[in-house]
Amino acid sequence: MAHVVPGSRVRVITDTASDLTSEQAEGLGIDLVPIPLTGSPDRPELGIPSVVAYREAFRAAIDRGAEGVLCVTPSSRLSPGYETALLAAEAEGGPVKVLDSGSLGPGQAVRAVSASLHAATGRSLDDLVAVCLEERPLVRAVLGRATRWLAPTGVRPVIDLSSGEIRFRGLAFGPARSPISHPGPVSVFFHVGPPPAGWRPPSDGPIVELGPVLASLLGPGTVGVATIVEA
Repeated sequence: MAHVVPGSRVRVITDTASDLTSEQAEGLGIDLVPIPLTGSPDRPELGIPSVVAYREAFRAAIDRGAEGVLCVTPSSRLSPGYETALLAAEAEGGPVKVLDSGSLGPGQAVRAVSASLHAATGRSLDDLVAVCLEERPLVRAVLGRATRWLAPTGVRPVIDLSSGEIRFRGLAFGPARSPISHPGPVSVFFHVGPPPAGWRPPSDGPIVELGPVLASLLGPGTVGVATIVEA
């Protein structure tokens, strides 16, 4: 997957619920807004993001010369990030659009990566929003256990994040049919702790350490894939 080249008319912004690191986001032409964690170490939860942090990110992107900003947030069913970003966009004014990724972690990351790749082709803000909305039904994101049995993804799904909710598909070691038959051209791969021996992502794309909120559901050894399948 090629890195985003300078010169995009629209800057893509997402937040740390995507689990992208600052280095990965920078290489992909994405700005990150921090979302705090609450709860206990054993049961972390996403905190309430700051309107000020979103506004500062929007303003910084425009000040650096962006003609528009697209902010990709976690699913509005799982986090207040979408509503907070809308408030920030309204308060800031200007060419800012907010997109509900319809997912969290893996799904949010692949939506932001795809948006930034589209932005690198020189699309306007309205065109970028339109193509991202067209992709929404094509997003698939699963977490589970590494297995060679379910090639080509290498993931036996336990949690499905494709619908904007956290859905358990089956026991970690029981049969579960994957909603991903083949990773699409834009994919992001995830793991918790050291990647399992023998597990290797089947295609090019960022490899991300899953954040503590989702990692706490399955623990070490978890792997995942988020992709935009071909229509």
